[in-house]
Amino acid sequence: MPPESSAFNTNTTILEGRYKERVERALKEVLEKDEKYCRVNEEKIRRLKI
Repeated sequence: MPPESSAFNTNTTILEGRYKERVERALKEVLEKDEKYCRVNEEKIRRLKI
């Protein structure tokens, strides 16, 4: 394998890893916000029932 191919594969792997980390972080943030949103709604519903 030519050195250029090896460098390309390494760069691609690094970029894929960074992309995966970024997507996972964004998904986690969305899920945390959604969880917080659900808790707030549940609390509002409880208050309305009392």
